[in-house]
Amino acid sequence: MSKYKRGLLPFDHNADMLHLGRYLVRKTAPNGLPTPPSTLLFGKSIGVNAWGMGGNGPDPKYPNIPYGCGCCFFVGFVHAIDAARADLGLPPSGLDPVALYMACTGYDPTQTDAHGNNPTDQGTDPVQGLNWLRDKGYIDAWCLIDNMAMVPTGFMIGKGLLIGMGCPPDMDDQFDAGGTFTITAGNPAPSYADHCVYGAGYNPNEIVTWGGERQCDPGFVAATVKQRFCIIAPGQLTASGMDEFGLDLAQLIADNELLKNA
Repeated sequence: MSKYKRGLLPFDHNADMLHLGRYLVRKTAPNGLPTPPSTLLFGKSIGVNAWGMGGNGPDPKYPNIPYGCGCCFFVGFVHAIDAARADLGLPPSGLDPVALYMACTGYDPTQTDAHGNNPTDQGTDPVQGLNWLRDKGYIDAWCLIDNMAMVPTGFMIGKGLLIGMGCPPDMDDQFDAGGTFTITAGNPAPSYADHCVYGAGYNPNEIVTWGGERQCDPGFVAATVKQRFCIIAPGQLTASGMDEFGLDLAQLIADNELLKNA
């Protein structure tokens, strides 16, 4: 049994979803979309191990679930929001990942047995989770990044990314050791995503999981990362309908509304 929880479910790749590239407004310099910086990191003012477990493993904040639960998707979301707030000099959002997980999926912590098993702790389909966050007003919009060339731009616009990854068997031990995540002999990553993390930056690759910030070597990223999502938090839309970087937020939000009402 892993020390820390996972909790990401497969999603239907045929489901209606929007793609980042469609919303990048192509204009000539100097008014075009800025080139992403060579290195980027959000949440710098948050200590490396001060992000909070958020109930995704043993967490004294949740004594009723001593083993934690599979709320990784919502932990990643809260980290994304709080990183953006920290960079603006604002206090944490106060959002509770476990409460969000309960409200979205029906998770009931009272059904947890003495061994940490719970029939309602089934994890989150990221597309369903993102749609729920949008429909409840926690985000304005979201989109999928399925083009590697768009990843730095997605980081820049979304103030980091939500990343679905497949955890190698020794990822818990590597996390506790505090070093850089890497693929080690005899510990291959699964072919599917089973865990959601907050992607805080690139060059070097930085993720936040289980309450701590860790770097990942390029081989680890290539082997484990299966999906990337860009979220648009309330407040990013300017009077022009664009965000500060030139993303057509007005159209992205409008198209999210069409999916919401479909």
